[in-house]
Amino acid sequence: MLFNGTNAYLNRTPATSTNSSVYTLSMWVKMGALKDEYIFAAGESTSNQTYIRIYGAKNQAILWETDTSATDNWSVQTNALLRDPSAWYNLVFVYDSSLSGVSNQAKIYINGIQASGSTTGSGTNSYVNTTVAHYFARQASSSLYFDGYLSEVNLVDGQALEPSAFGKTGAFGEWLPKKYTGTYGTNGF
Repeated sequence: MLFNGTNAYLNRTPATSTNSSVYTLSMWVKMGALKDEYIFAAGESTSNQTYIRIYGAKNQAILWETDTSATDNWSVQTNALLRDPSAWYNLVFVYDSSLSGVSNQAKIYINGIQASGSTTGSGTNSYVNTTVAHYFARQASSSLYFDGYLSEVNLVDGQALEPSAFGKTGAFGEWLPKKYTGTYGTNGF
């Protein structure tokens, strides 16, 4: 899917809330511009959402965060620099709130390798798989649209999976896409 960075996006609102405490989101991303933009968001507003953002102010690091009007906020920011707009990146986000500490609960993998970075906050709140709008290529309000391509997008409801479920190492050490063959759960796709 190609998104134009100004008004193109996809959205879906689950009919029922399922497992917001365990899920895996995998996608292949190719940036069209090096700028501050949102790849995914699930929420009611910019102050009540779980989102994945390419953080241009930090030289294209990835920020995965839940903001709430309550005190249950957390974030994971990678040290990774996604500076090549000609490259495809496989991003895998694994969330399991039953584990201890944000660094164990929320993991980000880039091309099959867990990204290092920093975590803040505490709590187990997530809007994913709840009955709020889920957006691809923008945040929960109509701003900061994604400019680029998304491919092989998989949301797995109720499972914390490894990147090997979505990719494999090629003959030259490169990370390659692989068809996901598992189950998706109620709100997965």
